Amino acid sequence: MSRADRAVESFAHSFNCAQATLFALSDIAGLDGPTALRLGACFGAGMHRGATCGAVTGALMALGARLGHDVEGDVDTKRRAYAAGEALQDRFIARFGSTNCPVLLEGDPTDPAQRERIEVLWRTRCPAFVRAAVEIAEGLLAV
Repeated sequence: MSRADRAVESFAHSFNCAQATLFALSDIAGLDGPTALRLGACFGAGMHRGATCGAVTGALMALGARLGHDVEGDVDTKRRAYAAGEALQDRFIARFGSTNCPVLLEGDPTDPAQRERIEVLWRTRCPAFVRAAVEIAEGLLAV
């Protein structure tokens, strides 16, 4: 099973978009599955505030885990990680027009009045966002 398929399957089984994405990328991010799922728990539906798409934030966390700097003053590694994160977002935007959850869903996922309509869109649109975020991250990590 591909990582993208794994992400979509996880998303279909009650994990949020960030969890599904980070979980699918956990092996290349150097994380175990349960840790990845816990890390992504608060990032679904745009951090549950209708902000940046959780699939994007999950992929950004995976890039950071793999490419991020952990040595004080390591500016080169920091810049490479930022460049990868920017490339991921640029490629996602090129494909979907935005990284903003309410734009992608054409509605506010935090608005109770829109909840029923948004839940349909989570099932129909979000799997494509999850799949793309994983595929883009894989490409940036050359795996």
